[in-house]
Amino acid sequence: MRGLAVAGIVAVVVGLGLGVKRYRSTATVTPYDLATRPLSEVAAEGKPLGLEPVKVGTLTALIRRPVSGHSWLLYWGGNTSTYFREALGTIEGLQLPPEIGLLVVAPPGYDSEGHPSPASLERDAVLARDWLKQQEGAERIVTGGFSMGIYSALVAAEKDVRATVVMGTASVFEASDASPFIRLKEPDRYRIRKEPPKVPALVIQGEHDELEQGKAVAAWLGARLLVLPGVHHVETQRSPEALRQASEFIQKYLN
Repeated sequence: MRGLAVAGIVAVVVGLGLGVKRYRSTATVTPYDLATRPLSEVAAEGKPLGLEPVKVGTLTALIRRPVSGHSWLLYWGGNTSTYFREALGTIEGLQLPPEIGLLVVAPPGYDSEGHPSPASLERDAVLARDWLKQQEGAERIVTGGFSMGIYSALVAAEKDVRATVVMGTASVFEASDASPFIRLKEPDRYRIRKEPPKVPALVIQGEHDELEQGKAVAAWLGARLLVLPGVHHVETQRSPEALRQASEFIQKYLN
């Protein structure tokens, strides 16, 4: 009996080891880079671009209302503790006219209360879109996102949106809290849905940023794919060519 017990324990350990090895060999898990700062700091970052803080439910966002009309860009940034700084760098580079309103939304954990999750991302994407319509009278909306933010942009684009532009894309993004054992536990998995939003879309991908993923997302959306030669992931959101073409695309569907 003792021999059988030992054999059973060995089998379990070997099985677990093989499972861990298999998981480690196929998965790339990104640590969440979280930060929650005082609203005063968020306000200071938005001020140079004429954006001010606003609460969208429990979420922190920065808003610039249009000087006229009802056209809006609804935008989400990527997984970084400097969330608004990075996102506003993209917003500044787009050089959108003042007739287009801007709403940059921070998910839970990124200057908003709570912790990110796939479920909260989907819920909050719909919340932000509907908030724009109900509270600000938005009639024409284009969604945009970079990296982790693409999943919010794509969910929000499923209804009452003119178009979507996504940069630094992947069909699946896996993330977990930073830990020496990050690869040994089940991560959060953010995925594109089975059915794509039925809107015009532009996919922008750096040549050195998992280009096959960009091709897969563009094919899923039936979208044009803009490939940026020599560009890596983080550089995509501030590439002059990416920003020029994204701006033209956004304005086309908001005019």
